[in-house]
Amino acid sequence: RAALAQCRSLDALQRDICKAQARADERVRKAELQARYHGTVQAAGEVELAKVRAHYDVARAKCGGRLADDRLECLRAAREERTREMTQAKMGATT
Repeated sequence: RAALAQCRSLDALQRDICKAQARADERVRKAELQARYHGTVQAAGEVELAKVRAHYDVARAKCGGRLADDRLECLRAAREERTREMTQAKMGATT
């Protein structure tokens, strides 16, 4: 809540990015707490996936201020990066 409250004073685009970052940080922290509690390999893998999703959400928010084609290209690049990171995270979990 404190991180979201800090976002209020920013302009619209910066506020959206700030909110996405705050929510992403919270999601990663929750995954880390669960991983520490459960102490399993699967829980550690969930932390990596949460980080990838968080990074993607922030990248999507950063694309919000762009116009039409530039925005689509930005979103496409964010999706490709997410796919690449997800693959790496899953490969790391299996080895």
